[in-house]
Amino acid sequence: MAFNMDNHFEVEGRLARNPVFFDNADGSRKVKFTVVVGRNYKNKDGEEEADFIPVERFISKDKVAASGNGLYANMDKGMLVRVGGHLESNQYTDKSGKTVYGLTPVIDTVRLKESKTASEARRAHAAAPLDAVAEAETAM
Repeated sequence: MAFNMDNHFEVEGRLARNPVFFDNADGSRKVKFTVVVGRNYKNKDGEEEADFIPVERFISKDKVAASGNGLYANMDKGMLVRVGGHLESNQYTDKSGKTVYGLTPVIDTVRLKESKTASEARRAHAAAPLDAVAEAETAM
């Protein structure tokens, strides 16, 4: 796909949850995930806010056959990523007959911004409180 500067976005942030994969009948897949992007200002209460940007990518059946889920298989909740892509407009008619319009951020590029060591440390830190709770429950 050719790069279109008139329809391009880039966001950097952390994954809100693990990517979700959807299998298509022809052997291709779609992957969806949400990137949490901090805003560059604070609200009136002095709190930082964030936007949750849902993104998706089509994975061709050839790529699925060659590498499964590719780099998306290595992504998990909390991972720092940089995503570039374009917006696609879509429309459909709802049950009441009203036309609904929307925009879908579609991924063209993904860059993992964490090293393997940093990802492992983040996962260990996230699991530590759960391990402590489990040990306390078994001690009772």
